[in-house]
Amino acid sequence: MAEIRYDLNTGYPHLSVIPRDALARLSNELICANRGLQYGGDLKGVLFGREAVANFLQRHTDSAVQPSDLILTSGSLQGIDIACRALCIPGDVVAVESPTFFFAISILRMSHVKVIGVPMTPEGIDLDALDALAEKYGARLRMLYTMQTYQNPTGLCTAAAHREKLVALAKRRQFAILEDTAYQFLHYGPPPPPMLRHFDPGGGTVITVGTFSKIIAPSLRQGWLWSTREQTQLFATYKADASASLLTTEILSEYLKQEDIDAQIAFLQDTYRRRRDKMVEALKQYLPDGAEWIAPQGGFFVWIVLPPHLSATELRALTQAQGMDFMPGQISFAGETADRYVRLCFTYAEEEALDAGIAVLGACLKEHEKQVAR
Repeated sequence: MAEIRYDLNTGYPHLSVIPRDALARLSNELICANRGLQYGGDLKGVLFGREAVANFLQRHTDSAVQPSDLILTSGSLQGIDIACRALCIPGDVVAVESPTFFFAISILRMSHVKVIGVPMTPEGIDLDALDALAEKYGARLRMLYTMQTYQNPTGLCTAAAHREKLVALAKRRQFAILEDTAYQFLHYGPPPPPMLRHFDPGGGTVITVGTFSKIIAPSLRQGWLWSTREQTQLFATYKADASASLLTTEILSEYLKQEDIDAQIAFLQDTYRRRRDKMVEALKQYLPDGAEWIAPQGGFFVWIVLPPHLSATELRALTQAQGMDFMPGQISFAGETADRYVRLCFTYAEEEALDAGIAVLGACLKEHEKQVAR
């Protein structure tokens, strides 16, 4: 395989957007003051850290958030793991969108649950199909894992009405919703509808996981699990790392106190909007007819559906030989699916690689069409 020069596979932030000067200053000040060097000592995370996250969420959502409603986690992935282990037993059913975040499928399966994909529509998860799944499995359906805002991998953002209906369905069928809000703040146009918790004001049905990996720095490994106080007490007993890192909690807390997080988010939105636009223009220019895609209004990704007679695996072999890579979409499905999906990330590669990489993709797609036609 040729050296990969155009990496549109890796779904990471670009390092240039990380506020390194502020993080370096805060890290130096904290360590020199002998702060953040001990164990955290609280399964839920130290109180000042939860207070900082609660304040951030209250400012950026329309919900009242108390520190007692939060657990600090190592990114959102740990929150997914904790919620699944706490709410499910082996053999239970967890529904996911089809497609969904591929890593979430693996994490959920570690709890020995049956992960079942529910089809997506242009409006979001198919509510009729989800209701039918609940009818089939009854009390065994314990939880739905969902990403409502700029979903990984499709980039889809659901409307408020769809979100409200989803929460109502979960209440009626008595299963929990675990909402992953990793991309909630990364919108490149009008802001998205509120998180699902807005439609569950009393709490108990919707559990929310979120992360600062996308808006400050992935290596901080700072995220949150937001639920009711009673659920938080339960979830804390399933937390296996003793506590969140005290050093990175100190850094995050001081960053949220001293720095302008709104300016950082606005900077990310401007930067990634420009990158999104660059990829969209390249797709319009280079992709042949037949490949279906939409321009996302936020998040990191563009999702492409190939014509039924083409193979994403074979296409990827062609692009890799030309130094370009993408994520094969098959891994985003919990069950068997056709090999015709491509996920592209516009945030990680250098900007000049976006146009060049899509040019390679377009040329290889035309070549694959010729190969299939022979």
